[in-house]
Amino acid sequence: SECMKNLLETDPSEAARVGRVLLNAEPYELESWRLTLKAVQQSSNTQSVEKLYREGCKRMAEVGEVLPKSWETFLNQAATPNL
Repeated sequence: SECMKNLLETDPSEAARVGRVLLNAEPYELESWRLTLKAVQQSSNTQSVEKLYREGCKRMAEVGEVLPKSWETFLNQAATPNL
């Protein structure tokens, strides 16, 4: 997570790529979703962020976690503990 935060500051596109790899490995990690969404937001367009967030909402619903309706709200929330 620290490595991802550092990468987000220096290379958002690479952070987005790495984030997607992490999400494939650990799809129920909220902080990975948050960091990946931030990276995609910084390196891409809003449609990409919205699509990724919808995917995250579906994934988290599989384990009973309900995310906010908007990705903006999700990104503005404080990080929550791991499930």
